[in-house]
Amino acid sequence: MVLGIMLVLFGVVVWVLNFTGNGWQWARDWPFIVLLIGIYQISKYFRRTKRTNDRKLKKILSDVEKGKLRAEEALEKMEEDDE
Repeated sequence: MVLGIMLVLFGVVVWVLNFTGNGWQWARDWPFIVLLIGIYQISKYFRRTKRTNDRKLKKILSDVEKGKLRAEEALEKMEEDDE
């Protein structure tokens, strides 16, 4: 996550400082590639976090349906995961 944010900020700053003229020029526009990589890293972090949270929630709900957990216990587990 931090790497992604740093890449995005670095890419934007350098790209904006170099942005003059028309068309694509590698010497000028390479920070845009860094920007895209940073955005990808950030989105990958959020997708992975969401998948992990979804799995935990499904497990808790499954345990409630099977009678292994009471509703109060399930709520406590969900609140623990939020912290």
